[in-house]
Amino acid sequence: MPENLPLAANEGDLLELLGSILDNATNWAATRVRLLAEATDGGVVRRSEDDGPGISPMARRATLSRGVRLDPERSGTGLGLAIAQGIAAAYGGALALETGEWEGLCVRVTLPGDWEAASGSSKKGKSQP
Repeated sequence: MPENLPLAANEGDLLELLGSILDNATNWAATRVRLLAEATDGGVVRRSEDDGPGISPMARRATLSRGVRLDPERSGTGLGLAIAQGIAAAYGGALALETGEWEGLCVRVTLPGDWEAASGSSKKGKSQP
């Protein structure tokens, strides 16, 4: 990740967003997880990739619904990606599920460049998405 990547976001929201995505990646990865971030003309893109089984294109939409778990034998609540999607949307961004470079899941989060303006956050770090 670039050192100067702007993170004008409520710290709690950012931790919840990234925590949910990384928790999902570590639960499903076979051996590795990668987190990437880059500034773009439209804002900031963050990607989490793992080398797990991935999610079929047909199952991706359902996976973003609250409480949906693809494998009931695994631990988890089925809330993580839905929560991450909600946080991204609250800031005017989007979350997409794709096939990653390692054939596992890639979660791409695109957020506008000015999170503070998009969220209505105050300088004290309180957000009101």
